[in-house]
Amino acid sequence: MPHHGPTTARTLSSARGTLTEGLLVRPAARPDTVDVRWVDIQESTVHHVVVDTSSGRGVAVGPVRSRSLQHRASVVLAADDDTVLLGDELGVAGLHADGTVTRVAAFAQPDPDMRANDGVLLADGTVLLGTMSCTDPAARPGRIHRFAPGAPVGHPVGPSVHIPNTFLPLSDGRVLVADSLPGQLLLLDAATGATTPHPATVLVPDGTAPDGGCLWHGEALVALWDGWSLLGFDPVTGRRTRSVPLPVPRPTNVRPLPGCDELVVTTASEGLTPAQLQDAPLSGQVLLVPADQRVP
Repeated sequence: MPHHGPTTARTLSSARGTLTEGLLVRPAARPDTVDVRWVDIQESTVHHVVVDTSSGRGVAVGPVRSRSLQHRASVVLAADDDTVLLGDELGVAGLHADGTVTRVAAFAQPDPDMRANDGVLLADGTVLLGTMSCTDPAARPGRIHRFAPGAPVGHPVGPSVHIPNTFLPLSDGRVLVADSLPGQLLLLDAATGATTPHPATVLVPDGTAPDGGCLWHGEALVALWDGWSLLGFDPVTGRRTRSVPLPVPRPTNVRPLPGCDELVVTTASEGLTPAQLQDAPLSGQVLLVPADQRVP
């Protein structure tokens, strides 16, 4: 694995997860506080912590609150004070404040070998949710499923995608999506599912995989699995803007922290050897990274 060396990072959650992902960051009810939510896909848990941003640096307020889930969730799509909207192995689910779960929408053709991976709730209420094989993504590519607003069933759209990730809505109505297995970045028409190559694909280093990401001040930031970094580029032209070094090899997702010049980064310990974990002991934790951190 490539290694970018020392970097500045703090832990938001000290507990090591296996495959932390599906990050959602949103302002909380109290001023100068932010709700941060994520899932651990392999542990079938969802986590929530309130972060104080009044000092310009994110500080957790109280412990991380966690809930176990019957069906593995892979992405937090939205949340309010009463309900957390999740993409899980059956489709879209609502986790309520009292701990109950309701089925919002289901995949048209459930497959026990397929699970949700990443997705997005679009501004018009449409949910796009990618699926991937649990056993052999190379031989059994996943699909992108479209759930129309209020519809009880979601249907696959467009061509197969081995491991769908990223799902960043762009200003022209298209969605930036990654196929992590071949290391490709794609532009997705949300209505038809048609995809075209994104020019930033050439920036993805060999041996790494684009994972989750975000848009921040006109820049796309995408976590590079096995890349020890975030890749920054112009989402329209594909021009490289920077690399953000990280102290872990397997970042999985990133979001800006409102009110702070920091980024929230989820990471994975899955698949790392004891020697690799010794070299990168923050693997599996949720990190806070200076937003202006970069290498040429």
